[in-house]
Amino acid sequence: MADLGQLKTRRSSDIGQLIMSWVDVEERPRVLVRHDLILLWANRLAHSVLTERRDLILRDGALAMANRANTEALSDFIRDAGAEISRWSLDRDDGDGHLVLSALRVHTADGLSAIGVIFHGTGAAFAPVLGGFKEAFGLTVAETQVIGALLDGETARRIGDRLSITVDTVRTHIRNAYVKLDVNSREQMFRRLSPFLQGQ
Repeated sequence: MADLGQLKTRRSSDIGQLIMSWVDVEERPRVLVRHDLILLWANRLAHSVLTERRDLILRDGALAMANRANTEALSDFIRDAGAEISRWSLDRDDGDGHLVLSALRVHTADGLSAIGVIFHGTGAAFAPVLGGFKEAFGLTVAETQVIGALLDGETARRIGDRLSITVDTVRTHIRNAYVKLDVNSREQMFRRLSPFLQGQ
């Protein structure tokens, strides 16, 4: 395996290929588009999502909204992307949550410019990916399930029904998790766990 010094001397194309291999299997849909929304690149997950034609689609090689009425707003969002990450969300047409997009304008040394976009939908099928918080705070499997459900917006009653446990048991798991997380409210819990959320 090459050390950092050896990697610095590698050709930038080699490093670029490594980066592309890594990003292509990333768990979030990512696309690279021109300012006019022409698609330059998409990772595997983005290709899959675009094929579903639920929110975002490809129309004549350009990124577009499935609902044509929202395409101009998408175009404005992409055109206005700058050197800092910008975010935009809109209601999904089927009423099941939102489409959330993050965009960043990137440049090459020779002046080529494009906009990187990461996106995901919320709603019934959305499951935030929490990385490592169970181990970081020493939570049990049950506490982790309950906290994950709270982060998804579920009520204690709904969690109990889904996990086939009583509401009192759900509340016990919440109290135990709060102690381990050193928090006293859902707001504090969300704040404490936000660094562990992947794909924001």
